[in-house]
Amino acid sequence: MSALGKVVRSGVGRRRVQTLVIGLATTMAVAASVLGGTLLVVSGTPFDDAFSRQHGAHLSVQFDAERAGAAQVSRSRDAEGVSEAAGPFRTATLRPEPDEGVPGWPITVAGRAAPHSSVDELTLTDGRWPARPGEIALSTGSPAFPVLGKKIGFPGPPGGPTLTVVGVARSVTDTADAWVVPSQMAALTAPGTGGHQMLYRLTHADTAARITAAREAVTAGLPSGAVVGDQSWLTVRKTTERDTALYVPFLVAFGVLRLLGRGAGRGRFRGPGPWGGRGRARQLGRESGQRHPGGGQGYPSTGGYGWHRTSLHRYGKTCPI
Repeated sequence: MSALGKVVRSGVGRRRVQTLVIGLATTMAVAASVLGGTLLVVSGTPFDDAFSRQHGAHLSVQFDAERAGAAQVSRSRDAEGVSEAAGPFRTATLRPEPDEGVPGWPITVAGRAAPHSSVDELTLTDGRWPARPGEIALSTGSPAFPVLGKKIGFPGPPGGPTLTVVGVARSVTDTADAWVVPSQMAALTAPGTGGHQMLYRLTHADTAARITAAREAVTAGLPSGAVVGDQSWLTVRKTTERDTALYVPFLVAFGVLRLLGRGAGRGRFRGPGPWGGRGRARQLGRESGQRHPGGGQGYPSTGGYGWHRTSLHRYGKTCPI
């Protein structure tokens, strides 16, 4: 064994607890840094898996129901570049009644008969799908907090209908904030309001340019102002990755700070000074000499620096006398 190996082995043997603590802290720091880097690299993988599994919509387009009828909108499924389409779904943007004094944020409600679809298949996370008018399912990301059995009033439409939350569902591309049966939509839309929603899967949707080309294809031939909104799956994916990446700097910073902290801790008791190296041993000698004037256990007095073997061995020191 080399001289360095003997020194290291001797130090570890004398300071088993300190070595264990330093080793665990260093392992945690390195693990946090590696985890942060891994999250940054694979932050988009969970979204891609869910998007494929739920047949997410590459493009969703919102049409003004007064400017484009359901039949006109439905013909867009045959546009160039569209592989599958779902809809049109009747939609309405509504503001719920204040909840315990908290103003309600506007939500988009869509009429869908079932969560299953060839495009944007919804996943029920709690409860069930609405089966009749008077029931509503909220999205997991809805501004209205999803609680089963909760009553939600909508003062905007005629009659101010109140709906009961019976389910909670998730759309991978957040196509709506809530869903009801199609027959409920008539009571939620005032005359001259509401819209139609179409959801598309495209043959090529890997770039923003191709998404834009598909949008132009599905909206071609419609009256001016018929399109009131659209959403690309690339935008949703980027937002999801950004939300995940928020945690990465904190994990990496924690790992770096822990590594720096351990380095500072190892150097704290080294070097000259009253608490470093020989200075610590001298201080122990002073304390021992004060308790045992003239030295201890047969060791001669050295001008008040009586060195007590037991005290020195407690700190891994040896008596030089």
